[in-house]
Amino acid sequence: MRLAKLSDLKKAQGIATSDTSQDTYLQGILEMITAVFENYLGRRISYVASDTTEELDGGDRDIKLANWPISGGTSPGWGVSSVKEAADGDFAAATALTPPTQFRINRERGVLTRWPDASRWLSGTKTVQVVYRYGWIGPDDTPVDNVEVAPRDLANAALAQAAAYIQRKLEPLPTSVSPTGPGGSVAQSGDYSLVHGAKMVLDGRKRMW
Repeated sequence: MRLAKLSDLKKAQGIATSDTSQDTYLQGILEMITAVFENYLGRRISYVASDTTEELDGGDRDIKLANWPISGGTSPGWGVSSVKEAADGDFAAATALTPPTQFRINRERGVLTRWPDASRWLSGTKTVQVVYRYGWIGPDDTPVDNVEVAPRDLANAALAQAAAYIQRKLEPLPTSVSPTGPGGSVAQSGDYSLVHGAKMVLDGRKRMW
């Protein structure tokens, strides 16, 4: 997934829209930057089209998923396809809870709140199972129902990081490069140190609570 548009990076580099000779190289840089950002955040932000299952400890009113934003799906779950509680860990035999009467979903923060007010998730270790989908798509990706495009601040951070990478290379953009993804021919993650603006944006996307 590329957080920024290829056309925006080309414009920033003074490359004509009609000149496609360097598109593969530039796309590879943007894809690598997404991987670097995810590594810094410690979580994936690219949309995952398959279900992810987490088992979490209960006892509090809120449970925080490892990945966010919650994406896809339709009402009332909006990307959360199943939530169950089981004291013995036998989730197959447990009855799924129903939103919004039994829990509320904060998609942006990846938080599920037990409902009604003052309720708590079943106390214990790994007593709550959540099945969900998460992540953003890129601005050049094919739209997916109820999955948002990555926020503009992340796109701007990716463009700034790409510009810094290209500048550090101090060489003309090659006319033909076949990137192999993260760690491939375009760049190694070690080639990146986050520019100040990008780091500030990413720090704002970390969970501090």
